Amino acid sequence: MLKKNFTLLTLLLLIIISPNAHASNNEDPNDGWTISWKKGLKFDKNDGEMGIKLGGRIQEDFAVLLPSSKLQDVVPGGHGFATEFRRIRIALSGYFAKNVIFKTQYDFASKGTGDTPGFKDAYIGAKNLPYLGTLLVGHMKEPLSLEMMESSNGLTFMERALPYAFVSDRNTGIRANNTALDQHLTWQFGVFVPTGDKGFNSAESDQYTLQVVSQVRLFLKTKGHA
Repeated sequence: MLKKNFTLLTLLLLIIISPNAHASNNEDPNDGWTISWKKGLKFDKNDGEMGIKLGGRIQEDFAVLLPSSKLQDVVPGGHGFATEFRRIRIALSGYFAKNVIFKTQYDFASKGTGDTPGFKDAYIGAKNLPYLGTLLVGHMKEPLSLEMMESSNGLTFMERALPYAFVSDRNTGIRANNTALDQHLTWQFGVFVPTGDKGFNSAESDQYTLQVVSQVRLFLKTKGHA
């Protein structure tokens, strides 16, 4: 049902936007839309007031394990061929009123027994705010480190470092981030409720836990010599 709904939504979006994608000579160019591709399919209104982006990713892991007979005697199993879908995601993001932004991202992959597909991102916010820069509210990444904030599409290795296996990369809360010193300094600050990567908190208690997370990075640039 989810797949059918998404297909219908995509077709409806194309039907509505396509006739206005290019304004005629007698029309105001700002009334039309521009369709482009940049890490996803983008629909941007020419006046800059609204835009929508459809994207996603499919990442699959393969492994061939050929341990020696001595190792198999010590650790039975663990040999042969294995594969799994690490990430199967579909994302819808965009902006309206120029500075109001949103994003939803759904992951269909599961990591084993008991794990179910669910939302990775589901937030709304505003950008270009005085002092705060960008303010987001919803389910999103915590600013734990630069490696955590990096997209899985840009990782150097297959996975992030081992410590991240013991923490949730996403929780529900509010986060602000901005730059300073001509973008040589960046900072992020957030307050989150521990809900886990899928955004659910099943705790049946009157006690609530809040996590305060912050991150500051300084980039130094030196001029090259001819």
